[in-house]
Amino acid sequence: MQVNTTALDFAVFKAEAERFAGVLSLGDWHLIYEHSHCENALAEARLDSYGKCAVIALAEDWLTTPITKETVEMCARHEVYHVLLADMVYLANSRICTDWLLTQAQHAVIRRLENAYEAQKV
Repeated sequence: MQVNTTALDFAVFKAEAERFAGVLSLGDWHLIYEHSHCENALAEARLDSYGKCAVIALAEDWLTTPITKETVEMCARHEVYHVLLADMVYLANSRICTDWLLTQAQHAVIRRLENAYEAQKV
């Protein structure tokens, strides 16, 4: 049975994605939010690592998963994780990837996670 997400669901999705992007120090990314069709997905992230821009979308229609505040927030965090890992995925698919570049990308993720951990201790 298909159910549709609402404007309120999208507001929850966007708020959680913005909050979590802040927790992970992703301020160097330009994040755009959409409430649109996502092919066979509850949500999606379309990433441009070179331009540091991502479109994070909540699907308008969900086929099987119940729509709750928790599932919508979980989807938002999941898509933000894609942004967090985007540079490493870009490098892994690149012909010019070197050990040094991959190490730099790994440490960028590690620093963001360390910052998130330290912030939650306060």
